[in-house]
Amino acid sequence: MWRVKGQQRVFFLFIMISCLFLCLIMRLTYVQIIKSYYYAEQAVKQRSQRIIINSGRGDILDRKGVSLLDSRSEEILVIFPSHIRDIRGRKEVLSEKLPMVSGREQILNPPYETLPFIAARGLSEEEAALLASEPEMGLIVSSKVQRYGPESLASHVVGHLHSSDFTRGEKGIEFFFNEELQAQRPESIIALVDARDRLIAGLGYRYWQNTDRLRPYSVMLTIDRDIQKEVEEILDKHHFLGGSAVVMEPQTGNILAMASRPDYDQNRIEDYLNDNEGGPFNNRSTMAYEPGSIFKIVVAAAALEQGIVNIFDKFQCNGSITVGSHTIRCNMLHPSRELNLIEAFAYSCNSVFVELGLRLGAEVLYDYAKIFGFGEKTGIPLGEESGYIPQPEELYIAENLAATSIGQFNVQVTPLQVARLLSIVARGGKDISPRLVESLLSREGHRIKYFPVRSGSQLLKPSTVNQLIYLLDAVTDFGTGQVYFADFDTAGKTGTAQTGRYRDHKNIYNCWFAGFFPLDTRKAVVVVFVESHSLISTAEIFREIAEAIAEFL
Repeated sequence: MWRVKGQQRVFFLFIMISCLFLCLIMRLTYVQIIKSYYYAEQAVKQRSQRIIINSGRGDILDRKGVSLLDSRSEEILVIFPSHIRDIRGRKEVLSEKLPMVSGREQILNPPYETLPFIAARGLSEEEAALLASEPEMGLIVSSKVQRYGPESLASHVVGHLHSSDFTRGEKGIEFFFNEELQAQRPESIIALVDARDRLIAGLGYRYWQNTDRLRPYSVMLTIDRDIQKEVEEILDKHHFLGGSAVVMEPQTGNILAMASRPDYDQNRIEDYLNDNEGGPFNNRSTMAYEPGSIFKIVVAAAALEQGIVNIFDKFQCNGSITVGSHTIRCNMLHPSRELNLIEAFAYSCNSVFVELGLRLGAEVLYDYAKIFGFGEKTGIPLGEESGYIPQPEELYIAENLAATSIGQFNVQVTPLQVARLLSIVARGGKDISPRLVESLLSREGHRIKYFPVRSGSQLLKPSTVNQLIYLLDAVTDFGTGQVYFADFDTAGKTGTAQTGRYRDHKNIYNCWFAGFFPLDTRKAVVVVFVESHSLISTAEIFREIAEAIAEFL
């Protein structure tokens, strides 16, 4: 009996020892095989000096696979100060070899005693070849990629990298897809050193590069580079405080162009950090502003859909309308005091639309504004504002309802939301959400993830849509937009709002034009928004954009 118990103990001891050995083997396998790369990298970091020369981030592409970044490569001079025995002598050598570098005080007085740094950028081929032909300890010529080249586009969509950490996105697509765009490890120059930071003989300098076959991913957008370029060049021709233009494909919701002004240099972020007034980092396409008469599209759609009016109904306008204690004036552009809805829309008559808003009532007007997506974000992966539609409780006050009916009071919308509204009309009353990102691509160009078109339900009856298109066509046919579209096949709406805001002691106006073209096929929706001290013709900018991009649709 005692013998049997002894055998059992030996057996259990054997099992325990075997389990311990198995755990040890599994741990060694994990450390030496599975995590070998990680621990080797950590060991190198403890005994190395490293400088990151390229972020290794993925590209940001247009819908045809063409880069929006225009990345360029330049030759740079990297200095490891602790490896240079006679830095003053090196200064003299560099003065002879590289005149452009000779004046750099940081070479003689390095910013760090031991850490490597980039001493010179943009070396010519001759300078780079001269340094490479006579290698000096501690001086390395390498190539560095400038992520944003001189022909980069869509800065407010692309965004930029952090000013002190160029491996991390801070704005735009660079920020929202930071994890996908990041490389497994950035490209670096490594110097293996001893405890005194001296270069270990025989090991020298090494280049570390990303070895992952899949990462980083590239982000393919719906932006069309050709269209984006045309839009930006046209905006740059006009002078205003700030503004934006959005081009959207109504059938798919694809954003073909999104430009905002003022622009900024993505390579010099620090130059704009204190510019609070101009707001160069602000993407005005996704910021909320007073819409003015653009909001009359919503009022007209609601009134026609509810059947409280048809386009031939007659109204009277005496130049103003009084609601409670508030008098709202009309521009009186229409030739007669009696006019129908077509003329009221074409000439943007305030009196008629105040009357329509009062007929609709607070809740119905609010509901239709929400149906068209106002007061909520569109869902694109950029920082965007929701805007604001006054709540029904606010609109129960007749003066507030009257002002809201002509796009005043507290109404605020974004240019992108307006593009969505026009797209709904252009595609027959069916809802559509704006789409900015098409897919994620691996390093080898294979699609990793696809972002589908997001279409919704039918929001308006076909008869309502047909009447709305007739109204929008009237604006460019004989109304407020006639002067710019007499011979151009388009439909749209003008809008102007006094903001009550001032800059340089001058009033700021919000000027809009939103429409689609060609009138029969409605291939593109274009929304132009401008902040200005004077009434700038956004209709003129719209036409210039439409004519320039027609060949790319």
